[in-house]
Amino acid sequence: MLPSHRRIRALLGTGETLVDLAAPADPGRDHIRGPENAPVTHAGELGLDVDRFREDLRRHTGAGQVAEDVESADLSGVSGTPTFFVNGRRHYGAYDIATLSAAVDTAHKRAVSAAASPPDGTRRSE
Repeated sequence: MLPSHRRIRALLGTGETLVDLAAPADPGRDHIRGPENAPVTHAGELGLDVDRFREDLRRHTGAGQVAEDVESADLSGVSGTPTFFVNGRRHYGAYDIATLSAAVDTAHKRAVSAAASPPDGTRRSE
């Protein structure tokens, strides 16, 4: 996550997703490296309450949550977005629906199999 993404998210405190904020309305515009008022301009383009947004920027609303998110990302080895976890395991690979669905199916089968096995690792007789 880029520092500017953390700042926007920290200051919003509105529950908006980082993806919504990171995707510029005009792909040709650079909201990440743009002028200092670019986050406020972008907030207005998204239909957010600009006065509240400015106040949240001033007060650093959500900074604690962002710090927790950054710490969690660091502990998980996450260095960017998007990063997916399936049943507690980091997903490496494509992020298309077919690949993610297959990962979820595999994790489900693994969980069912683990639940069916006794804790000592022996097989149950059938």
